[in-house]
Amino acid sequence: MLAAYLIDTGLSFDEAMQMIQTTNPKAELREAQTNFLQQLAGELLSNHG
Repeated sequence: MLAAYLIDTGLSFDEAMQMIQTTNPKAELREAQTNFLQQLAGELLSNHG
């Protein structure tokens, strides 16, 4: 949920993941979650870029 918010505020997928991993190194995402976030980032980039 936090990653989706960070991506929505303008961070890239990689930036959002880095921020989350820095804050909580034990955080793990399932493949479906990662796929969703990558797709979200791509859609937001194409809509706003």
